[in-house]
Amino acid sequence: AVVTVNVTPVNDAPEFLSGTDTPTDAPKDDVYNFDAVKEGSKSGALVGTVKAVVADGDTLSSSFVGGELTNGVFSIDPTSGAITLNQDIDDADLGEFDLAVEVRDGNGGVATATVKVELGDVTGAPEVLSVEVR
Repeated sequence: AVVTVNVTPVNDAPEFLSGTDTPTDAPKDDVYNFDAVKEGSKSGALVGTVKAVVADGDTLSSSFVGGELTNGVFSIDPTSGAITLNQDIDDADLGEFDLAVEVRDGNGGVATATVKVELGDVTGAPEVLSVEVR
């Protein structure tokens, strides 16, 4: 008797790695917290990098979900996952941003992560604007 076995390849979905994740962990919701960005940071400064893996070796591409509006403050490198500033940061830009980032493998596999960015204030010495002496 002849037995024929047909093996159908399956596309493995990508998985983000955040915190203590390793490539062998079960897929789960991933959250990145980047809070080292301070007032006065310059355009092009690195905010943080999202990392993803895929078991079948497909090429991965990262982007903001649906071209998510980031008020022009952030950009993401599709190849490296590096999130950088698009502008210098001043008082008007301070606050928290919740960004949705997705990674796609080009074969239908997709994963989504939440990226929380805190643009913080830099506390400096108070300025004396004028002194009146009588």
